[in-house]
Amino acid sequence: MKYSFIILLGLFSLMACKNETDELTFEKEKVAKQVIESITNSVYLRTYSQLDSQSNMLLNAIISLKDSCTEQQKLTCQTQWKLTRQYWEYSEAWLFGPVSTESIDPSIDTWPIDNQIIASMCQQSQIWSDSLINTLDGSQKGFHAVEYILFGENGNKSASDFTAGELNLLEALARNLNFQCHNLFLNWNASSDAYHLKLLNTPNELYNNQAAVLIEMSQSLGAICDEVANAKIQDVLLGQDKMAVESPFSSNSMADFKNNVNGVKMVYNGANNTTVDKGLSQVVKLYNLDLDRRIQSAILASEYALSQVSVPFEQAIFTQPVQLQNAVDQLLVLQELLNTELVQLIQKQYQ
Repeated sequence: MKYSFIILLGLFSLMACKNETDELTFEKEKVAKQVIESITNSVYLRTYSQLDSQSNMLLNAIISLKDSCTEQQKLTCQTQWKLTRQYWEYSEAWLFGPVSTESIDPSIDTWPIDNQIIASMCQQSQIWSDSLINTLDGSQKGFHAVEYILFGENGNKSASDFTAGELNLLEALARNLNFQCHNLFLNWNASSDAYHLKLLNTPNELYNNQAAVLIEMSQSLGAICDEVANAKIQDVLLGQDKMAVESPFSSNSMADFKNNVNGVKMVYNGANNTTVDKGLSQVVKLYNLDLDRRIQSAILASEYALSQVSVPFEQAIFTQPVQLQNAVDQLLVLQELLNTELVQLIQKQYQ
């Protein structure tokens, strides 16, 4: 009887441990599901929807400029270019999926551009069809080709400077840019095989489990921090080459960099940094509060370092190299935390 009681007690203990393990597994999978759904719906899809609509507004503004080339309409187009650009730069914090597989990124954001060829294209009187624009190399179309024509090589273009050839090409390039942005949104959201469903419903042919999705999200954040630090800032700073600057004609590069970090922050903290919109931070805080604190601090430090550059980037590479190098250093600290410690935490807890 004594031995039977001991055996029963042991069984109850095992059952209790199993129930506790099951509850913990359920809870962490529940959190992961909430985070993935929130990032996918409130950050990724919302941003691509805005990029689609803003690029359409840019196209319409340029059509109006072609019809009535006034200084006010030129300024409207330039402002709208920067606003459209903002949502693209947010989205560079997740350069995976259709933006990569459909070659949309090189079609709309290749830099530096071949401005000599674009200038010669502006002198031609032909009709620039959608199919013809599609065949152009990435260095001859996209955001920066539009930027070049719209702002001028020195960033001081006036309405009276536009030629008929420039306006014709500008409209065609803006139409193609809008097409690419719309296509990107459709690939993510508009069919039974839309990409966002791959993130939400695992396992599938792309992601074996929630861990694979969370790792994809995390690594993409590290990748953009690395790109901003090294390709966008450090390489240009070392080469002292104004033409290697990402958005040189609009003097918008510093805004580009800041919006890249904003994209990182949106994914890590949630779209609006609220308890409703959950980001990767919700996963990290379950297991390592210190890591979450260090990532949050690194995001703030990167933002602050970029804010200390007080002149356009193409000037700062000559006049504020110390401030730019500090921004590089802070971004690489953030990149290391995201690509190493965050990914390792997910692997440990979810794989």
